[in-house]
Amino acid sequence: TSTCSLNAAIATSQDGGTSWSSPTTIVSGMSLSSLPNTSSGLMVGDYFANVFSNGKALPIFALANLPTGTTLDQAIYATTTGFNAIAANRIFVSRTLQAIPNAKSDHPPSGYFDLDREHPQHPPQLRKMLKRK
Repeated sequence: TSTCSLNAAIATSQDGGTSWSSPTTIVSGMSLSSLPNTSSGLMVGDYFANVFSNGKALPIFALANLPTGTTLDQAIYATTTGFNAIAANRIFVSRTLQAIPNAKSDHPPSGYFDLDREHPQHPPQLRKMLKRK
């Protein structure tokens, strides 16, 4: 495992999953030594999602930075620029479901807090792990 690394990528489909684009790498080179070792083996987490905003697909993924001593550094990140999402190919799960043009949240940004949401934290740094385009 010392020569292995973990990558995160996104692939898109314009035909409902019949065919897929070539994957675009978002993060490359996560060292397996950065991952927590559990009773089931090394874990990066299964926290992967995709959010759509202003015509862009924004992948959400787990990223493990190199540890500092025995302290692991793993968090959830999203890309800042996103990937184009073609509006003409939207698939809705309900006949009555409609997109709301220019929809905005009625909540301000929540900021970064500890897991109990009691203490404000500084935003995480992506360091050198994100592949620069």
